[in-house]
Amino acid sequence: EQWVVKVKIETLDRGGVKVKNMWDAGQVVSVQIEPHATINMLKQRIALLVSAHTKHQRITNEAGREFGDIEKLADCEGFENNGTVLLHVEQPKVEEKVIEPLSDDEEIWAGAADDDAGEPMPEG
Repeated sequence: EQWVVKVKIETLDRGGVKVKNMWDAGQVVSVQIEPHATINMLKQRIALLVSAHTKHQRITNEAGREFGDIEKLADCEGFENNGTVLLHVEQPKVEEKVIEPLSDDEEIWAGAADDDAGEPMPEG
């Protein structure tokens, strides 16, 4: 037997990363899943739909109770066939890497090459 769980995307913070995805906060995604599945299994299915890694997802019921990854859906308060749960996605901010111009240190490298010349290679 499969359940249909309606997942309302309550918050969707992608941390400034641009993602090509049709889902936005406020929309509802329907997921088919077995009632004996765990919250983490549900998160894996959601990850494929909304392009958000499982570690950045939190699942709550409408009363605000957050569910742990190893809880079974059938044992979670508020989970039922055709029921609705809330998804909160919070991806960490991605820092832009600043590319610094190279310094004019050719003279330093040229001097180092002369010092490290060592012994010449043997012929033959």
